[in-house]
Amino acid sequence: EPLARLQYVSCADPQTLQEIEGAVSGRALLSMAVYLGKTRLIDNLVVEP
Repeated sequence: EPLARLQYVSCADPQTLQEIEGAVSGRALLSMAVYLGKTRLIDNLVVEP
C-alpha cells in the first residue's frame, strides 16, 4: 500500500482561479491535496516562470 495517495493537482490563474490549459506563460497558482493515511493535506503555492 502506498504511503501517500494524490487526490488532485491543479494549475490556475492566481487572479481568476480559472484552471490553465496548456503551457504556463506567467504566474500560476499550484494547488494539491494528498492523503497520508487518513489525514488529508492541502497546499497552494504561487509560482513564477
